[in-house]
Amino acid sequence: MKRIYKYSTNLIKSNFPFINSVLNDSQKGLVFKDKFDNYFVVNKAGFSQLIINNLNHFDVLDFANFILKSDEIPAYIHMYDVKDSFIQSFRRGEHFNLRIRERVQLRYMEKSINKEFINSLPLDYIIEEINQNNINELDLFGLKIDSKFWESKEAFLSDGYGVVIRCSNGKPVCICYSACFSNEMSEIDVYTMEKYRGNGLARVATNYYIKMSINKNVYPNWDCFTDNTPSLYTAKKCGFTEIRTYTFLSIYNKTK
Repeated sequence: MKRIYKYSTNLIKSNFPFINSVLNDSQKGLVFKDKFDNYFVVNKAGFSQLIINNLNHFDVLDFANFILKSDEIPAYIHMYDVKDSFIQSFRRGEHFNLRIRERVQLRYMEKSINKEFINSLPLDYIIEEINQNNINELDLFGLKIDSKFWESKEAFLSDGYGVVIRCSNGKPVCICYSACFSNEMSEIDVYTMEKYRGNGLARVATNYYIKMSINKNVYPNWDCFTDNTPSLYTAKKCGFTEIRTYTFLSIYNKTK
């Protein structure tokens, strides 16, 4: 495979917003292609997907060797929706450390929200949209929004969106924001400070985020590990519909 800079999105189809954010140039990443129109896309955060258009002309062992030797691919990546036969190609030799897990993708498909959660914010707590005045305070969460996903805080303010909840002393304690946005879908990320969990703040923040998404004609995408019970509970409680369960492969290249 070779890196390419010009490509047709008609040939590269993905159901994952992080991958589409690279293809639509809303976030940085890498796109590789072989001569049979098979593609490998890597988002700047390390999320990747192998998109096979011609399985008869694709060698999984050659692909594993490509991952091993490429200087452009990060040492640690995560691959969406990986087939078992592809995983076996990475087991050969001792070059990779692998972690195989199951994830579930959900999406909010409705055009309205459950107002019950909008009105259930604890007394003396406030919620506000992320904006120029409060974005620097979000560093408290340690999520590195402006470097892990977006190119800068300005890029997030331009193309992303989200909300933050403050407790009674004004401290930000819960955040729900778009880790990426592409093709009328946004990848939702929600986080509550440990001390403040169990109060339903994630549900409130998520529903405000859903409301913002509806106003923008955007479908929020929720993606988590199948054994992350609290995350799944929040998503389903907020009305997200399960789309698919898939194999998620994390690969560490020990030679780098």
